[in-house]
Amino acid sequence: MPTNSLYRFSLFLLLCIFLLSACSGGVYDRAYTASGDGQSEDELSADEQFAPDDDLNVVIKLNRRDDSAHVMTRFIDPNGELLQEIEADAAENVGTVVMGVDFEAKADQVNLWTAGRYTVEVLLDGEKVDTLFFRVD
Repeated sequence: MPTNSLYRFSLFLLLCIFLLSACSGGVYDRAYTASGDGQSEDELSADEQFAPDDDLNVVIKLNRRDDSAHVMTRFIDPNGELLQEIEADAAENVGTVVMGVDFEAKADQVNLWTAGRYTVEVLLDGEKVDTLFFRVD
């Protein structure tokens, strides 16, 4: 019988560790680049390849939490120069944040987006949590 009790206790400990690790995953879940001219995730399509006149979007997924989170994205052009920073505060009940740079908002629409590899840094509460890449061809 002691072996059975030890087995049950071991299973109980493993279950506790699993549950605690699931709860302590942090606020950030994942992010991806997406194309489309929309404000919500269902209006966009996950994509890593963009046309020179596309809107550049990042969809950021957040885990459940008890307070708001400050989200920032830094869009960096192929030359390594900062294109735009976008910030938002996500309330505790917000699980998805969409941040994008509209083609129409670009000052020089004649040249469109520069072809090349872009970088997006995703920051949460001031700490970089992810780096994404996409191409404009």
